[in-house]
Amino acid sequence: MSDQDLFFSDSGRILIFETLIRVFLHDFVQKFDMLNIDILNLEHYLLENELRSNERYDIMRIKRGVKDIKSSAGMLNDDLNKLQDLLGNRSTAKEKNIDIRESIRNCIDLMASRFYKEKIKVDVNVQKNISIIGKENQFTIIIINILFNCIQSFFDTSIEDRLITIEINNNDAYIEIRFVDNGRGISTENLDKIYDPGFTTYLKASGLGLTVTKRILEEELNGTIEVKSEEGLGTTAILKFLK
Repeated sequence: MSDQDLFFSDSGRILIFETLIRVFLHDFVQKFDMLNIDILNLEHYLLENELRSNERYDIMRIKRGVKDIKSSAGMLNDDLNKLQDLLGNRSTAKEKNIDIRESIRNCIDLMASRFYKEKIKVDVNVQKNISIIGKENQFTIIIINILFNCIQSFFDTSIEDRLITIEINNNDAYIEIRFVDNGRGISTENLDKIYDPGFTTYLKASGLGLTVTKRILEEELNGTIEVKSEEGLGTTAILKFLK
């Protein structure tokens, strides 16, 4: 079995999903921590007031604490639902009209804490009511892979104004989505290898992202990917979906 066949066998698909789960694990842990902090603050306040029996409870503070806990729990629940949809059965998922803007926004929301941690601003210049036909969980995997590659382009750099721009062009023959980052860029030598299974320049990465993206685009979404980059100046990933 070739390396490429291995990556798209049943065991290969498991590796793909494990990679995506690792991407989100840190974000989920952060939100659990936020939830626990809210609970501890509320418990501390209630205990403090119980010991001071001669003082009245500050009902407004309690209500604010409860509201914060509900908000944190709601965000976590939303992300878990999105992840569940993403990891749904690819073989039984039905094709549908995919709202490109909404799907991209959902992916950005799902990765919001990662962008915050890396101090990356994301600008989305995507028109409403532009869609493609396909399986939404597959499209989501593609967008997340591209965004994660954009994030990786800032690893171990001193770049201050970190920016990812997402644009869409709706032409007569195809729909084009551009992801532009001002990260480290890719050398000419490595640019020829980015679709090779297992290839990566990042120590903590699996090398699955663009391999998976290219395969799903070409075989299941009637699309293509092109990557342009200059070392030190940034990278542009261009997705095209034929109409």
